[in-house]
Amino acid sequence: MNSKNHRAEVVHLIRSKSNKYKSGDKVFKSLVVGASIYSLFMVFLVLFALSEGSIPVLLKEGFYFFIGTDWNAVEGRESFGALPYIVGTLASSAIAIVIAVPISIG
Repeated sequence: MNSKNHRAEVVHLIRSKSNKYKSGDKVFKSLVVGASIYSLFMVFLVLFALSEGSIPVLLKEGFYFFIGTDWNAVEGRESFGALPYIVGTLASSAIAIVIAVPISIG
């Protein structure tokens, strides 16, 4: 077998193998793009639902919602303040970071 025929055969084998994998790559790429679009769609749905439910309270309470400390859900006397919940979330996150960072580094 001369070297030209051998080289042509090797090139043919490489091309046939690479075409086989290209179809699999296309399927994988399509699945990843589809999953990404679905994930973004779900995030926007969650944001829409949260904003739809929170806009009436924010319009009524204004900035006080973020700095207020009372939470009264009695009809006719509603007032909402989220400061204790915000501080609690930040405190528990800080505690989790203090515990997790040394473990993850060390």
